[in-house]
Amino acid sequence: MPTAFLLDAHISPVVGELLVKEGINAKAIGGSSLMSAEDEELLELAFKEQRLFVTYDNATVPATVAELLNAGLNVPSVVYVSTATIASNDFSGLARALKRLAVRIEKGEIDPSGGVFLEKP
Repeated sequence: MPTAFLLDAHISPVVGELLVKEGINAKAIGGSSLMSAEDEELLELAFKEQRLFVTYDNATVPATVAELLNAGLNVPSVVYVSTATIASNDFSGLARALKRLAVRIEKGEIDPSGGVFLEKP
């Protein structure tokens, strides 16, 4: 199955547009009616739609994932991005890195099930 991404609210929709132009299934929360949704709701949506959840929020998302797992609930794979690795305003850099990740997942080189820390493009 092709890799699909759900981009957290703080990631520009431009990143999603760049990915879609490259033939990658990406859905941006930014600018949508889900902008104010809680992490739990976004993680649930990503799981339901079989998407990897992409976030720069390395403070609250890991704790939310742990809480959901401890409650016995399903969670999606999460792609964690650090501003030290890819600046949040480097839309093309983030899109390139996510495209490379998608290719590696589809080749079986990476198993995202336990979460992935995104590397520089």
